Amino acid sequence: MEAWDDGFLRREFSFSRQDFAFLAALAERRLGLMLSLSKAEMVYSRLARRLRQRRLPDFAAYCRLLQDEGGDEMPHFIHAITTHLTAFFREEHHFTALQAKIFPALEERQGSRRRLRLWCAACSSGEEAYSLAMAVQEYGRFADWDVQILATDVDVEVLAQACAGVYAPERVIGLHPERQRRFFSRRHDGLYQVHRDLASMISFRPGNLLEPGGAGETWDVIFCRNVMIYFSPAQRQRLISQFARVQLPQSYLALGHAETIGTELAQLYGEYGQTLYRRCG
Repeated sequence: MEAWDDGFLRREFSFSRQDFAFLAALAERRLGLMLSLSKAEMVYSRLARRLRQRRLPDFAAYCRLLQDEGGDEMPHFIHAITTHLTAFFREEHHFTALQAKIFPALEERQGSRRRLRLWCAACSSGEEAYSLAMAVQEYGRFADWDVQILATDVDVEVLAQACAGVYAPERVIGLHPERQRRFFSRRHDGLYQVHRDLASMISFRPGNLLEPGGAGETWDVIFCRNVMIYFSPAQRQRLISQFARVQLPQSYLALGHAETIGTELAQLYGEYGQTLYRRCG
């Protein structure tokens, strides 16, 4: 058992081990996040701002506020406790594989059907979903296809940012200048706006990976990257099984750099490249 840091009790807000246990259980139940005691410092720092904003005296009061899980504080808790690290074309090898191997294979497989479905699960502030749309447009052979990208996230605050498609210069500056010109317009305030034709390819919707998802579609490509590292082994297996149910054989799944399918589910997906998998069957 990890030791509890009594120093928390002498900070701006009292934060007991019981408070942490409540918040950790709530994060696991609602989001699948596994928070060990080593994350207590992170939980305190991320939520202290909410206590100030709500003018609460301590974390016990904040826990009482969250006991009504349908209350208006829950979206703020979700936003504070989840990680939002993302970037355009992050882990670029996946996008290279899309254009070099996956898109040609799907083009051949679909034939006259001319339909393409991509799901960006846990899309955060939208950079990954827009990167998928850019990869589709750059491929250049899907112009007259029925292409739809679904982008979901449990955090409605970052989802609103994604829908807006507006980014600070430091978020866009790493893109190749040609991509900046082709897919963005610089506004008078210095921010960058995603072009409408790119945004029109994507449907942004709230979605919790702990619940059956996919909106009734079968998905040719699913990106679910750097999310399962926060889940328990049982939750990871359940999520992979859910993905398998909404993918036909010879469809593709991209995971984060520290994530794998695992031997338990090797009958569902075979390796197709670096943290890339193809649905078996």
